[in-house]
Amino acid sequence: MHSGLAQCSAVFFLLLSWVHYAGTSAFAQAGQAELTGTVADEAHAGVSGAIVTVTEFQTNDTMTVTTGGDGVYTVINLRPGLYTVAVEAANFRRFRREGVTLGVGERIRVDVRLTIGTVNEVVTVTFAHRDRQSRTSHPESLHR
Repeated sequence: MHSGLAQCSAVFFLLLSWVHYAGTSAFAQAGQAELTGTVADEAHAGVSGAIVTVTEFQTNDTMTVTTGGDGVYTVINLRPGLYTVAVEAANFRRFRREGVTLGVGERIRVDVRLTIGTVNEVVTVTFAHRDRQSRTSHPESLHR
């Protein structure tokens, strides 16, 4: 009888631990935001292996991800706030978008179109207003 009680207690403890962990994990993600998009070249083909760095303006905390084979990236669990998105890839100019605002629970899309050049050249796009729609950058539309 003791072994049955011990097994039951062990299962109950494991179940209770799992419920606690799941609840804590969900709570930790509550209030977070997500940034996603596609990095493409001038011909609209996805750029694989591009390095996307997201920097929070206030704390200077950074998160870095690499695009997949189709050029898609996603950065999760970001605190609401103001961010800069920078993208680097071999044989392309660096891209930098400033003023990306993330709110609680938002999933903002920042698509990037890279232009051929060297990483020493930088295309910078700055948002002066809060646009809640999907955001797409096209550097070729900037005045030089």
